[in-house]
Formats: sequence, structure tokens, C-alpha cells
Amino acid sequence: MRTGNRSGFTLVELLVVIAIIGILVGLLLPAVQAAREAARRMQCSNNLKQMGLALQNYHDTYHKFPYGDEGVCGGGWGSNWRLRLMPFCEQNAIYDRWTFGPGHGWTGTTSGNANRDQIDGFSVDFGKCPSSPMDEFRADSGDELFLFSYYGISGAESSPDGNYVASVRANATGTNPNGLYSSGGMLPINELVGMNHCTDGTSNTIIVGEISNYIFNANRTSKEDLRPGLHWGWQMGAVDTLKGAAFVKVNAATITVRYAPNSDLLGSSGVTAEGGGRRNTPLASAHPGGVQVARVDGSVQFLSETIDLNTLTFLSVRDDGQVVK
Repeated sequence: MRTGNRSGFTLVELLVVIAIIGILVGLLLPAVQAAREAARRMQCSNNLKQMGLALQNYHDTYHKFPYGDEGVCGGGWGSNWRLRLMPFCEQNAIYDRWTFGPGHGWTGTTSGNANRDQIDGFSVDFGKCPSSPMDEFRADSGDELFLFSYYGISGAESSPDGNYVASVRANATGTNPNGLYSSGGMLPINELVGMNHCTDGTSNTIIVGEISNYIFNANRTSKEDLRPGLHWGWQMGAVDTLKGAAFVKVNAATITVRYAPNSDLLGSSGVTAEGGGRRNTPLASAHPGGVQVARVDGSVQFLSETIDLNTLTFLSVRDDGQVVK
């Protein structure tokens, strides 16, 4: 009986092909992941550029930047710079429906908050870093509160650790587990600052930075979401005084720069899971090697996590005479 020749892969040949494919996948996967992160970082940069442009337009209109965290006369918690930017970010609808007055930034259900329905489920694309692994919303009494990835810079403070409020601009005093406060930056609490105050130069001073990643402890066995204002949502601000127990409890949309970016400092002064202010949470991101910030002139800069802390401090204060390019 005559039979034809049979051809096919031997087991060895098949294993070789599989091994080659595995090697190619191993080579290509990091490149694909890097390309995806580059795209996410670009989107994060665009978010900051949009906020930087909105701040510029706000300043053109009012000749000042908004309060970083805003109190309201008559008591109660106010809002912050993000809410004031909404008309300049094509978000007029929520701003036009907002009821301003004592307590207008508070989310508590027991305070009769007239704005709670406005913030339930509200979000903006430019408020979330696409690389962030953290939750975009927090559930509160049946409502969904949006959480920003970006925070205003109220100033910088390089004093040693201590549970007290210290300010280079305001006579704020009191015991405060949330850390140190400075109003030497562009978005301080209850203080309006203009470009004329930025004597170090608008291209040499940062105004907004990202906190879009968890903060770890020193040996990286524990991590926490330590975004200021985590308990209250994106719109929460401050009270109408720089002094007293109420003030030292909270700053919901700003930080005082005190530590290097991406520092593993969970539990340090001003970087604790206790309380809601956490005014010294370091700038942090999931971007490899550093964080992104917006400068006063509207440009965006990537800061290495190895940046000298003094340099970062100089960049965060508007008029210290220490010009950093």
C-alpha cells in the first residue's frame, strides 16, 4: 500500500515556537505598559493645564486668585478654589445652581446643606489623574462624593516635626494634629493673592500639585488614602477665621508643602490617618519617578521625587526671594 509523506510540527519545534512567542511578549509588554503610562501622564498634564488656564482666566476677571480654602462670614464651612473655577472650566451649571452662604461647602446631612443634591454623583474628567489607583468617589449617607486628585499649594513649611500650627504669613496658633500651616503660597486659606504678590516670578512658583496615590509607611507594609478633604468631598473649604479650634481642624483642598514628593511618611506629623485636614500630605502620584504640578503662569512641570526639599519649598512660596528655574 502506498502512503503519502506526512509533515507537521514535532513537539520540540512547537516548544521552540512557544518559547519565542513568550520572549517576544516579554519584550513587548513593558513597552506597551510604558506607552500606556505615557498617555496617562499626558492626560494628567492636560488636566493641570486646564486648571492652570482656568486660574489664569479667573485672575483676569477678578484680579486675584480664589481662596485656597474659603470660609464664609457668619460661621460654617465654606468652599474652595475648585468650586470657584467651575465657571471657567465649562461647568457653569453646578455653579449657577449653587447656594452660597454660611455652611455652603459642608456636606453633613444634619446641617440642612442646600447643596448636597448638587454634589451627589457630580464629577469632572479633569479632576482625576488617570494613573491614580485610588477611589474616585466616597459614599456618604447614600450620596457619592467626588474626590479630586489635585490640591492647591497654600505655602511651604520646613520647621521640625511638631503638633502645632506655624505660619510664615498669618498669626495662626493652636494645637493641631494635622500638622503645620503656611500661607506663603498662591492659594492660602481665607486670603486672596494676586500675581503682583508673586515676586519670585510666575514661572518659578507652583500653584497646584497632585496627590493621586496612596501614602505608605516607612517599610511600605501599610498604606492610606490621605487626600485632604477625603471625608467631605471636592467642594469643602474652611471656616471664616484663621484662629481657634475650628480652623486648625481642616483644610480640605490645599496643602502646606513640608515633605519631598512620594515620601513614605504615613504616621508623620501632618500625614496621619486621624482627622480630615492632613495639611502636610506630600505630593504623590503613581507616575514613575515623580509628580506633576502646575505653575502660576499656567505651565505644567514634572518634579522628580528626588528633588531637594529646599528647592521644592522655594518653588512653593511666592515671595521668598529664592528663585528656582
